Amino acid sequence: MTQPHQQSQPDIHTDGADGDSSLAARRAPPVVDAEVVEEATGPAAAPRAEQAEDSSLARLKARLKPLLETAHRAFTEHPAAAGETYWQHLLFTLGMGARLMFAGFVILLHGILPFALTYTGSKHLKKCNKILSERAKTAQMADESPMPYGDHI
Repeated sequence: MTQPHQQSQPDIHTDGADGDSSLAARRAPPVVDAEVVEEATGPAAAPRAEQAEDSSLARLKARLKPLLETAHRAFTEHPAAAGETYWQHLLFTLGMGARLMFAGFVILLHGILPFALTYTGSKHLKKCNKILSERAKTAQMADESPMPYGDHI
């Protein structure tokens, strides 16, 4: 192991009010070789920190794995049963939701103005029902469970 080399600081004496500069120069930290600093900190200390990070990351991954698998299954199981990807299913349901909202708006408007849009709401609902029925047949999905109060509300 090599000994640190210190450079001696020359005494700087100034005349006048700035007499503290010589004291500051004498108290300056010594210049040390880079090799000595590297040996003092120890290159073996770095892998220990990385190992600690790796083990904590591995523990976190192990804890999150069941949660991520459950979430993946929740987002893909039903669309797969319908013969679609998640994104295909999302686009279909957004379109169907928009159709049903339009039908609902038409029916509300018909309730306020009974003479207007007499058959439009029911036509749209029948069309939505037809689309969903055909889709269930092509996807070979099981029939939906019956409504608790029957089909007529």
